[in-house]
Amino acid sequence: MSGAIAGAIRKINFLLRTRPFKGGWRIERFLSRIMPRPDGKIGLNLPLGFKIIIDPVNNGGLEEALYYRGIYEAGTINVLETCLTKNDIFVDVGSNIGLMSLFAAKRLSDGGKVYAFEPMPDVYAALEENIRINGLKNIEAFNFALGERNTDLSLYREKGTNRGQASLIKPKTENEIAEHRVKVQRLDDFILEKGIGNIKILKIDVEGWEFAVLKGAGKLLSSSSAPILCFEFSRDENDEESLLALYEYVLSINEYRIYKLGKGKEAVSGLVPVKGKSELPRHDNLFCFLPKHEKIVKLLKKER
Repeated sequence: MSGAIAGAIRKINFLLRTRPFKGGWRIERFLSRIMPRPDGKIGLNLPLGFKIIIDPVNNGGLEEALYYRGIYEAGTINVLETCLTKNDIFVDVGSNIGLMSLFAAKRLSDGGKVYAFEPMPDVYAALEENIRINGLKNIEAFNFALGERNTDLSLYREKGTNRGQASLIKPKTENEIAEHRVKVQRLDDFILEKGIGNIKILKIDVEGWEFAVLKGAGKLLSSSSAPILCFEFSRDENDEESLLALYEYVLSINEYRIYKLGKGKEAVSGLVPVKGKSELPRHDNLFCFLPKHEKIVKLLKKER
């Protein structure tokens, strides 16, 4: 019975995130409090239309959110749904256990392609398992990182954090840190090596390493076929100087215009233009569009 109750509450919380209304968060908070606690690794049939295996007891963040709500970053997923059509290419840098990659692959059907990058070995194994249980043939997963140069670097994970928080930036902490050596490749070189054509969306969520990934994709971003960008912008993980350099880099490399979601990445809402440095968020996703994406931007500006 507890599994049925959890499933019913999860569906309601999913609707509250994807069709938000004033005061809806209070209902979600109440329902989450009465929901049966997770007791280990479980498989979910998400309202998004695919299966995913999570471990919310040992991993907060994305996995805990999926257990209680059936969705994570509903605003970001809505942007992907609006932007992607069946023959597009989606590049997911920092794929974690695969939520965004799985969603994009289902959205793209057999005509499109997803390239997913996850350097942390245990997280990559979970990503591969989630691809396998869904029988998806249009995702290629890679167990290495992307960055500014082709090299090997240390990947760090602080003890006690969830498995999605590993970073190529060493955390400033006195807690125990696990360290793994990983391969790092430039996205421009990967694209050339694989002969990849027009990429529709490049999504980057790499715990403070976003600027390095973008600099390793300079040729792609400055080209006429440059993609829509979605990347995490976090004052919690970067110093102010590097964040401003990232912001100015995106504006300088092409005709990108930068937006954020009116209610943040966790809820479906309309795009809001970022008109200057003072309007940059503390911790949220930024979405960057070129003039050729004007029709998509108009659709996403509408509040839902």
